[in-house]
Amino acid sequence: MSTAHHAGVLYATIVSLGLPFQWSPPNVFIITYVALYFVAACLIKDIPDVEGDMKYNIRTFAAIVGPKNITILGMGILLVTFIGAIAAAIYLPQAFKGYSMLTGHLIFALLLLFQVRKLDKANYVQEASTNFYQFLWRLLSLEFLLFPFI
Repeated sequence: MSTAHHAGVLYATIVSLGLPFQWSPPNVFIITYVALYFVAACLIKDIPDVEGDMKYNIRTFAAIVGPKNITILGMGILLVTFIGAIAAAIYLPQAFKGYSMLTGHLIFALLLLFQVRKLDKANYVQEASTNFYQFLWRLLSLEFLLFPFI
């Protein structure tokens, strides 16, 4: 799904509830967060297939750059989103509920770092890479559960 799609769903949901839509800091945050998250997920999605791609000489970005480098890039993007969420809570306390933003995104960052370390220790084998990619979707689900409390 594109960011425009998410903005449209957000708009439709707010309007269907009879609420006026406005570009508030939480709305901008959610759209930006989801866009960056999907960039990272799109980069990481090919990691489980790198072995097969290399075996059959399929030149994917993950096969060319390597699973470790792709993971580091994706992790960096995700950490930027988490740090951005924490910064938003600190610098815009009137717009965000600091406790849930700070606590939630700090926990998400720690979970991500733990999973990246676990993937690295498993040497990016297919099963570990698949588990990591599935973890990213579970982490995004947790973010969606957190959104009403930001």
